[in-house]
Amino acid sequence: MLAQRESELRRAHSGRRLRRAPVGIEPGSLTFGSHVVPRARTARTGCPRHPFRGEGWRGLSYLVLVLWCSSTLSSASRALAQELAPDPLSFRAVADTGICAHPTELSFDHGEKRTLRLKGNEHFLLLRFDLATLPAERHPWRARLRLRCASASRPRWIGISSVAAPWVEGRGSGPARAGGASFLEAETGRRSWNGAGSCFLDIVFGAGGSAWQAAFVRHEPGGWISVPVPPWLVRAMREGSSDGLALSDEKGQTRENHDVAAREWEEPARLVLEDLRAEAPPLPPALRAQRAAHTPIAPLELPALAPWPEREPLRMAFSGAELRVLPLLRSAHAFDDAQGGPELERVLSPTGELVAALLHVHAGGAARVALRLPPLAEAVELACSGELGAQALLALPLEGATPPLLDPLLPLGALPLVLPPSQAARVLVLSFPIAAHLASRTLEVALILRGRDEEARVPLRVHVGRHALPRALRFHLSLNTYGRPHEDPELELAFHRLAHELRATLAVVPYSQGGRVPEGLAPRVVEEGRSLRLDFAAFAQRYGAYFDGRAFAACARAGAPIDHWIAPFHEGWPLPLAPSYAWSGPLERHAAEAPPIESALSGEYAIAWRKALRDWYDELARRGWLATRFQVFLNNKVDFRKSGSGTSWWLLDEPAYRDDFLALRWFADQHRAALPAEARSSLPFRVDLSRPQFRREHLDGAIDLAVNNAARWWPEPSLRPVREGIEQLWSYGEAPAPSEPLVRCAAWIYETFASGADGLVPWQSVGAVEHWREPSPLALLLPPHPTRGGGPAPTLRLLALSTAVEDVELALDWIESLPARERWACRERFAHAAARALGLRAPGRLEAAEKSRDLLQGAEVGAFLALRRSLVTEPARWLGGDEAIESPQGK
Repeated sequence: MLAQRESELRRAHSGRRLRRAPVGIEPGSLTFGSHVVPRARTARTGCPRHPFRGEGWRGLSYLVLVLWCSSTLSSASRALAQELAPDPLSFRAVADTGICAHPTELSFDHGEKRTLRLKGNEHFLLLRFDLATLPAERHPWRARLRLRCASASRPRWIGISSVAAPWVEGRGSGPARAGGASFLEAETGRRSWNGAGSCFLDIVFGAGGSAWQAAFVRHEPGGWISVPVPPWLVRAMREGSSDGLALSDEKGQTRENHDVAAREWEEPARLVLEDLRAEAPPLPPALRAQRAAHTPIAPLELPALAPWPEREPLRMAFSGAELRVLPLLRSAHAFDDAQGGPELERVLSPTGELVAALLHVHAGGAARVALRLPPLAEAVELACSGELGAQALLALPLEGATPPLLDPLLPLGALPLVLPPSQAARVLVLSFPIAAHLASRTLEVALILRGRDEEARVPLRVHVGRHALPRALRFHLSLNTYGRPHEDPELELAFHRLAHELRATLAVVPYSQGGRVPEGLAPRVVEEGRSLRLDFAAFAQRYGAYFDGRAFAACARAGAPIDHWIAPFHEGWPLPLAPSYAWSGPLERHAAEAPPIESALSGEYAIAWRKALRDWYDELARRGWLATRFQVFLNNKVDFRKSGSGTSWWLLDEPAYRDDFLALRWFADQHRAALPAEARSSLPFRVDLSRPQFRREHLDGAIDLAVNNAARWWPEPSLRPVREGIEQLWSYGEAPAPSEPLVRCAAWIYETFASGADGLVPWQSVGAVEHWREPSPLALLLPPHPTRGGGPAPTLRLLALSTAVEDVELALDWIESLPARERWACRERFAHAAARALGLRAPGRLEAAEKSRDLLQGAEVGAFLALRRSLVTEPARWLGGDEAIESPQGK
């Protein structure tokens, strides 16, 4: 209904010049109010004929008659209205201020400025009116807000909202002083908007007990504009449930600065009330509901963690040199060849056991240690004794970094292996898979180094928790990439197997911004008359084994199919957008003049989209591929259209403005109309939100998976559907760079989980050949080595992410055993406890758009290892239960 009303208003207020006639009126007709004058047509061709040629004079006579009748009736109507209704009531704004959401001006107070700005998602207006003189027995049913423009630009659509908290105008024009309202506080230094950690967006535009609507702007003489104010909002201001009103620019994609006069100028905003009646207009349900302030759950009070032993590192002599063993997160991350040993000593100072790396793992996981070998003059054989086998990976330096960094891992295979002589220090990462049958045991393992004349045994002790990890993933590490990781089918499968082994999923976006889908990454679209059919033959031949588990039979999670896959649905598939979209003008005029998406897209396009979705699900059911979730994810952006390479008219990925959200809502509605509820678990609709604070109610009840930006700015409205089980929440961001401490990767997983998300998406994960030498945060998986060949390779950072995923999966196993109503509270307790244990910033709902790694500056390796030991051995203590799990150390 909102979109339909928008379409009607757009046609009714399309400017001074005559435009396209409304739907149902012959093109070329002239319109005057509700009167239509059809253009004459020739008898021979039926084409429009000029009204002043030949029989066209009849049209002129008709036109004059219509104008006279219209003028007479309008005059009579105005006289009658003036006789029956009192004069309109006008109220001047008694307080106003600007609210700025730009990251550099979040604390600014604009209460003293002479002009205030409306601009997209950056600048909002707050206005207050004194309605005390409005007669108590009369209620306005029509109202308009008039604003005096102070800039050449004019807004087109304005959002108008109630304000669910009191605010103070302030007396500033820059950084807030005590008392004024800003984006962060309703009264700086004294009162928040809606509880600790809240912001302006928590009490407007549908949040915190507010209600809103979008309104078309009418341009008036003298530089004035006006918008209709809903009568319920006037009632809310009068009764005190709204402290004034808030305004937003709903066409922010134009990036225009819309300045209006403040009350400090001579022409402040005016509220004009008309059509006074005895009965009061009804209030929206959101306003009738009691406003609930955000009240964070009290932190879980935990006994102090047993500290990780701070002892001198193991110093073992071998072939006249020294070697060490340490847990993965203490592995060598950087070194300087110029300084040699001393620099290596400083970087590698560990906190492990004196004679063993004491590792705490759980069944179904993997224990990983880093073995630092000194420069050796002879070949060395490395073997492993005990019940565990081991896989070895050699950490290589990124020579393009200064000093060189260790990040790429070259797989060397299972032990034993022979290491050739080397004059450079090396680090081996050893991975010990832990089978479920080893649960609740302490294992003694020894690494054996054999040289020509001597042997060294390095003891390891592995404590295994009692809980086994399931084959199916609970926490989703989704390694995003664009296009196939490799064109060769065998190497492509190797990439997916490597991710699968590390309890991750390689998620390929299968189409480009230009709408191109590489051959085989999507079913073939077959035209059958005016209908379309999907041919899955070639797609199933290449990827069918991924979805039934055959491709992963030899992996640690043997037989588990790939967790999720991105389906090719987007604005250009299965049908191209351009022929079906009723707009072909320039991009800069699209926001102002294009019809709403539901009017602009043809019915054939919608039918093709829905039919393709139904055909896809039917094929999944027929082939038994329902364990894999095929995400319907629209990833394209209008930004690429500006350079000529894109097909989308909207920001479908990372939507920013109302038109973007309405476009996504249209596609989501097609998805809901095509599939029954039980099908959407296998074919979920996904939306990536870099600005979840601006989603409002546009996507409510329409999507299945929200992937929010890693910034800690997840307002209450975006978390509500997650708490209620309507949506699943993941987070995305950029992985820590190779120069950052490895513990930062693990803490990123913990921080994401504690915030309420069940998945993490590093937005680009597959690197290129040059990333074997050059550092990049976007290269977690590497292609085969340029000279040594082999298959794809992981990095130290990916192993650190994987290690933390296993821990979080253990926590999720415990949380999902609780009643549904207790799970979210359990997460919040965990968040506070983990933040305190790791030295991270305490979780909050607003952290001013900081990147995730900025929140992890305090993560210390020793604290992290102590947390991991406690989580594996005593999960109930961490998650708020009473059950105590016996620690292997007590045996």
